[in-house]
Amino acid sequence: MIEEMEPKAMEGTWEELLERSHEFTGRRFRLLPLDEPEVRTTAPAYPEGETLDKVLAPFLQQMNDLPLPEEPPAHTDPHEQEISRLVAEKFRKQGFDV
Repeated sequence: MIEEMEPKAMEGTWEELLERSHEFTGRRFRLLPLDEPEVRTTAPAYPEGETLDKVLAPFLQQMNDLPLPEEPPAHTDPHEQEISRLVAEKFRKQGFDV
């Protein structure tokens, strides 16, 4: 016997829902954005008109300028090395200089 469950309605900002995202892993959703804009009570995370990539550019450049170690430490687990390689490959495919 299949039971129909009443859908659970939730309302809030996108950020508020993201804070609870762990509760929704693997579930399907129907998203209905509301027409009424919420009044912003906090300052934006970065200056108005700026994009995240422009704000982060100086920090990313500093990271790119850091010297890389010549060889991984001798105590590095081979699984850790493989995971590091896969993560670096993923970011290279996204256009990052890793």
